[in-house]
Amino acid sequence: MGTIYLYLKKNGKMKIILSKSKKVMLKRLIIILAIVHINLAFAMDGMPTMPNPAQIMNDSVADIIDPPNTAALN
Repeated sequence: MGTIYLYLKKNGKMKIILSKSKKVMLKRLIIILAIVHINLAFAMDGMPTMPNPAQIMNDSVADIIDPPNTAALN
């Protein structure tokens, strides 16, 4: 296992030193995460929306009180 060095520069910025194998592994990890993120975005786009149970209940109650094809109750 290579060592990851982390130190603070004089200007307050942090510097990370990675070995070449760690850099390659980090790049691969970033690419894999980006692909997973894109796949999940497409999967969520294709999912059907869930019906709203409160709206279904309200419609059912309205149909019981005032059935379709009848005169409105006054």
